[in-house]
Amino acid sequence: MNAKPIEDFNCTLSKGIPIRTTLDNALTVQYAGLIHNFCAKARGTIRDIDPQNDLTFLRIRSKKHEIMIAPDKEYLLIGDVEETLKRIQTHKGVIGIIVVNNEGIPIRTTMDNSTTTQYSSLLHQLAAMARGVVRDVDPQNDLTFLRIRSKKHEIMVAPDKEHVLIVIQNPNE
Repeated sequence: MNAKPIEDFNCTLSKGIPIRTTLDNALTVQYAGLIHNFCAKARGTIRDIDPQNDLTFLRIRSKKHEIMIAPDKEYLLIGDVEETLKRIQTHKGVIGIIVVNNEGIPIRTTMDNSTTTQYSSLLHQLAAMARGVVRDVDPQNDLTFLRIRSKKHEIMVAPDKEHVLIVIQNPNE
């Protein structure tokens, strides 16, 4: 099947059927079917290796795109990371975006090296501390978002299982 190149693809599927998307209907059905089948195969492979295990995250990289897929029991969330980062960067006041892995190592950034290193290290530690506070208060709870505002910047930290998204913006713009 020849697939058309896409600029941005965010889609939510339920049982392989698109329920929310940013593409037109024909492209949605085409891409949703391909990605749903690929996820089913990847999940089967994981379970063949270890029947107690399950697919929680799938990342597909090509020269032009990176697609992140987060399968859930009922839904499959799909998004092109680069396009999402570009869209966030266009928001008024955004100075930079950093994505770090669980060790605090930057894996994507729109900022220079020294600034990225400084922000990623300090904010990864702060997010870990905030997560600890939330869990100390209620062990069944978890940190989902942290917003820090100073005189010069507003920093938003969105931790996930495998990554932490950090957005730095000027709140006065």
